Amino acid sequence: MCKQNHLNARLETATWGLGLILVGGLSLIPGDQTDLAMLGLGMLLLGLNLVRAIRQIPVSYFSITLGVIFLLVWMWGLISPALGLGIQLELFPLLLIALGLYLLIPSPKRMKTV
Repeated sequence: MCKQNHLNARLETATWGLGLILVGGLSLIPGDQTDLAMLGLGMLLLGLNLVRAIRQIPVSYFSITLGVIFLLVWMWGLISPALGLGIQLELFPLLLIALGLYLLIPSPKRMKTV
């Protein structure tokens, strides 16, 4: 079990490191790269949980939810201009909302530490 915990920690660190590099690198490119950031972050987080499932490590429903939210926002960014909708969804406020919800919704794992 300790080996799986170590692997899980390495996978999480690598995924968040790649996500930060992705967002930082995209911010160096002129223009709005939010859609690419959403796509990349969503794929990274869902890919992390796919690797966890393959390696029989418990998946994180928080990162799955974030990954799905990122992909939905990416799809919204593709669809809304075609439909003539002017509603823009921003990355940072969505992250803050998701983090706040995560902290408010009790989970068995976090309840054990209290």
